[in-house]
Amino acid sequence: MKHKAADFGILIAFFLTALLALIYCSQIPGKEAAFPAIAAVSMMCSAGGLLIRAVKEKSQKTDFSDTDMKKAATAVLALILYTLSLKIAGYFIPTVLLGSFTVWFLKSEAKCRPFVTGFLVTAAVFGVFGICLGVPLPLPFFME
Repeated sequence: MKHKAADFGILIAFFLTALLALIYCSQIPGKEAAFPAIAAVSMMCSAGGLLIRAVKEKSQKTDFSDTDMKKAATAVLALILYTLSLKIAGYFIPTVLLGSFTVWFLKSEAKCRPFVTGFLVTAAVFGVFGICLGVPLPLPFFME
């Protein structure tokens, strides 16, 4: 029962985070709020659907016994470093490094694949968000 309560807590926190993001978006003027609002509504729908599914299931348990806590801590540390480095180095370099690290961390077989994959995914995301949607992505401190 303890695991089910934790699952509900995480889903409720996810839903409330999306709600706060939606409230914040209502304060942004014009069409700049469109993308964050769409993301917030998507988060709310996802969390709501998962909450409904969790309520319907009688015995939902999450088993963390086979989780490698060192790997989980390493992944969280990588995300924290990525978030902190965005302000200093901008979008492109930290995102390529995080993508490369993630592919390597997930045990890709090819030696050059992690960097190539990280670069291609970063370029694709930059193309979609930075160019097509016009979302301002973080710039390095020396370009601001």
